[in-house]
Amino acid sequence: MANDIEQNGFIDSVTAFIKGALVFTVSQAWNSAIQDLIEKNEFFRKYGKIVYALIITLIAVYALKVITNLRKLLETCQNYGQDCFRWDKVLIGGRKQNSQSEY
Repeated sequence: MANDIEQNGFIDSVTAFIKGALVFTVSQAWNSAIQDLIEKNEFFRKYGKIVYALIITLIAVYALKVITNLRKLLETCQNYGQDCFRWDKVLIGGRKQNSQSEY
């Protein structure tokens, strides 16, 4: 039994490492493609890097917000059952009501 738990922990760790490596590889490929686009277009050469940085920052902040909302909602829904889960609360976020979160 303990050996199964150790193997599952190892598999989870390796899986997380592989996912991270693949995400990094894909992000580098997209970064290279966008850099090539910026270099080939006059408008993008002038403003492309700042626009690119702003867009990537906004996407990253939104993705972190979605992940945080999902985690909070899943923690709350464990107590209430499956009917609790709603995608609008994940993608947009819940609104506070009477000093209690809707989650």
